[in-house]
Amino acid sequence: MAGPRMARAVTVLVALAVMAGAALVWLPAGATDRLTGLAHLGSRTQDGVSIDRGVFAYDEAAGTSHEMFVVTDYSIATPVVVAAVAAAAQRFMMVDETGHEHTTEAQVEAAMAHDLYTPNYTSDPEVTPDGVQLYVDCKGSIEEPMAETFRTILREELVRADVRARVRVAG
Repeated sequence: MAGPRMARAVTVLVALAVMAGAALVWLPAGATDRLTGLAHLGSRTQDGVSIDRGVFAYDEAAGTSHEMFVVTDYSIATPVVVAAVAAAAQRFMMVDETGHEHTTEAQVEAAMAHDLYTPNYTSDPEVTPDGVQLYVDCKGSIEEPMAETFRTILREELVRADVRARVRVAG
């Protein structure tokens, strides 16, 4: 049975939710115990994929961008994750520094002829003790528009393969 402290906490939360215009949901007794066990999923989006903001981001302390990531805590067989990451890697090679994903090699070559940078190389996905890891060689510098497109592509490929996972900077 909930004590007076719990009742006050619930009252305050309900009042804050109402003031913020949030919809209230009534949970049956015991439901919060089941939800607490799922708390680690809270940072994931509706599609079940959580990509940390540091993935592909510039690290001022290191003076370079994070070019290696790892897919962890996945909900499906490892070969499916490897295939999804490999599909993303192929698409990464078609993205220029402005974040535009080109659809043909000819478009990529034209972008490069106009001094737009594209990745030099992507590794094959590697299964490590931490998860499925990939390296994208961008000479240590990934412009934010490119990084945002990479994260979008990675999310699309994981979702397409029905993978629910967390993606974080490797290392």
